[in-house]
Order: sequence, then structure tokens, then C-alpha cells
Amino acid sequence: MTELKISTPYAEFIVTPAVQEEQKYCFTQDMYSDARGACIGHLRGYWEGISPVPYTNWWPDTFPEKSSEFKEELAHLFHGLQSSGLLADRATMNARCNRFPSAVIKTQFRKEMAFRINTEHRIYFLRCIPHKGEYNFYLYCYDRNALMEIFRREKGLPTYCFSEHKTTHQVVVINHGESGYHPCKIRGFENIPTKELVDKLNAAKGISKAQVAAMECGSLLRWDCPAADPRNYTEEGLPIRSQSSAKEER
Repeated sequence: MTELKISTPYAEFIVTPAVQEEQKYCFTQDMYSDARGACIGHLRGYWEGISPVPYTNWWPDTFPEKSSEFKEELAHLFHGLQSSGLLADRATMNARCNRFPSAVIKTQFRKEMAFRINTEHRIYFLRCIPHKGEYNFYLYCYDRNALMEIFRREKGLPTYCFSEHKTTHQVVVINHGESGYHPCKIRGFENIPTKELVDKLNAAKGISKAQVAAMECGSLLRWDCPAADPRNYTEEGLPIRSQSSAKEER
């Protein structure tokens, strides 16, 4: 299972396992880190006895966010997570988590799972701890733009790049953090093949082919997937095969 869709009267939320590099955002960040500055706050809770209603409390953080829209979104997300089973009770949480083996936080000495939920203005990271006698979940809320900028710098991605549309073969612009592309008219270069022009435009901005390949995948798929990381490409922008993939082809 790769994702969990939660439908609410407010919106549809999609829960995905947090990739290993981002699982750290399910924990409180260092006071002076950039990520701490992007954190709105976190909700934590636990179950006691046989009651399915968790005890919860909210811890505000350094990024100011007190709008009614945020409070409404958080409330609907929380209730959606309850109805989906992830935050229903400790036993159901454990059963739901077992469907997502890639969500396991391998750095922890016990079973803990990390998930990510994207919304238009925020990114949420949920940590599930299905163990009795302690807090069972932490839901961290981050400002989307601020956190995406941190992700961009960590991966070494540009704020934008040029690309060639696969169907029309026109020059387009891809902005980091956005889905799709923006048409771009470059005048005076009509006689230059699009691929050559795109390469020149990116090279002039110091953008490598690996960065372009990662930006293209991020805009088409998800910005948190491995394909959106330039470190997974060669200098020519070709995917670096994993050792397991190489063995399978032998």
C-alpha cells in the first residue's frame, strides 16, 4: 500500500509514508534550525484504558499561524485520521501502520512510523507510536512554502529550470514545488532545436542536467519522491541504477 486517501467535508487528504530523509520532521527540530522556523506547532496525544477518545494537547511553535482556516483544516484532518483508523485507537493504529512497511523509522529502537500529508498551504508529518504507556502520536504542522524551500536547498535544486514539453516540443518553465509547467516564449531563437536551446538556457543559469531531470519528475510525480532528487542522476541526467536493479538485469 503506497497511500491512504481520506475524504472529509473539508477536503480530501492523501497520506503517504514519509521518505527516510524527511522522517526527521516528525520530531521537534533544533531551536535554531530553519525547519524549526517553518513549524507552526504540533499536536500530540495518547489513549488510556479502553476509551477510543485520545487525550491531546497542542504545542505552538515559532511560525505564526492562528487563522480560522488553519484551525478548520487541522480539525478535519485530525478527524479524518481517526475515521481512517490511523488515529482510531492504539490497536487499530498498529494494524493500519502494518500496511505501510516503508513508513518505519529505522533509527528508532522500537516500532514507530512516519507519514506525510500535503495540503495547499501546509505540510503535515505524523508519527505513530502504537505502544502503551506513552504518547501514541505526534502531528507536526509546517508552513508549506517555508518547508519546501528547505527541501529545495537540501536537495540542491534550483528555484526553476527550463524544459522541453514532450508533446509540443516547446520551451516550458518548471517551478520548484509546483505541479506541471508554465509555457515560455523565447524570441530570437526559432532556428535552434528546442533541446539545444533548453540546455543553453539551463547552463547559463548554472543548472545541471541532473537538476533538470529531478525537477521534471518532481513536477510530474511528487516532490518528495526519490526521482525528484538530483543526487539520483548522473551528470547527463540519467537515473543512477540501484545495485539491486543492476543485479536483476544480469
